[in-house]
Amino acid sequence: MVERAGPHAELVRGTLAERAPVPAGWAVPVPDALDDARAAAVVNPGTSSWLPLADLLGARSAVGAAPATVLVHGATGVSGLLAVQVAQVLGAGRVVAAGRNPVALATARDRGADAVVHLDEDLPAQLADAAPDGVDVVVDYLWGERTAALLPALLRAERGPDRPLDVVEIGTLAGADLTLPGAWLRSRPLRLRGSGLGSVGPRAMFAAAAEVLDATARGDLTIDVESHPLADVARVWDTPGRMVLVP
Repeated sequence: MVERAGPHAELVRGTLAERAPVPAGWAVPVPDALDDARAAAVVNPGTSSWLPLADLLGARSAVGAAPATVLVHGATGVSGLLAVQVAQVLGAGRVVAAGRNPVALATARDRGADAVVHLDEDLPAQLADAAPDGVDVVVDYLWGERTAALLPALLRAERGPDRPLDVVEIGTLAGADLTLPGAWLRSRPLRLRGSGLGSVGPRAMFAAAAEVLDATARGDLTIDVESHPLADVARVWDTPGRMVLVP
C-alpha cells in the first residue's frame, strides 16, 4: 500500500484499486522523485529481500563481524535481481547471483553481483570460484530440489560451527518441499528461516517498504518496468518481467 501526497492524494491497495480505505498507519509515503510505475512495481519484490537482509546483515554489523557473502538463489527474476542490489545497499561484502538464464545472470553482474553461478553446471567448482571464502547468507527464491542440491555444496565438512549458514526461504519456484536429512541440522552449522507475511509483522513490513522506495528514488535500486493502460490488460497480461497497469 502506498500513499501519494498532494492535492489529489490517493490511497492505493490491491492490484487494480484506485482508492481504498485503510487503517491509520498502514500507508507508506512515496518519495517525490519516484514515479508511480516504479513505486508500484518495486515494493513487493524489493521488500522480499530487504526484510531478511536488513536483519541478518545488520546483526553482523552490530557485533563487528566481517561483511557477509550473500548468495541469491534464483537471481534471474525480478525479485532476485533486486535482491542482488539490496544486498549491496545493505552492506554485503560479496554478492553471488545464482540462476539458469545466462542473459539474466549477465544483468545481475551489471547490477552489482561480484560473481555468478549457473545452476545447471558443476556447483561445487563454481561456488569455490565465486565464493572462495564461503557463503554466509542464502536468499532463496527456488527451494525444492534446487536447494537440496545447493546445500551440500555450501556446507562442506570442513565448515565449522563458528561459521553458520543462514538460509532464508522466500519463494518456491523450484518446488514447495525440501527433503533434508535431520542429521544435517545436527552436524552442520545450518540455520533455516522464512520471510513473508505471517512471519514478519506489519510494522516491519511497512518500514522495509519505505526504505525500498527511498533506495529506488535515490537510484540505488533499479527495476525494469512496463506500463500499459488497464484497457489493454487482456493483450499484455502475459508480458514477461514487471508490468504495471495504469487506469
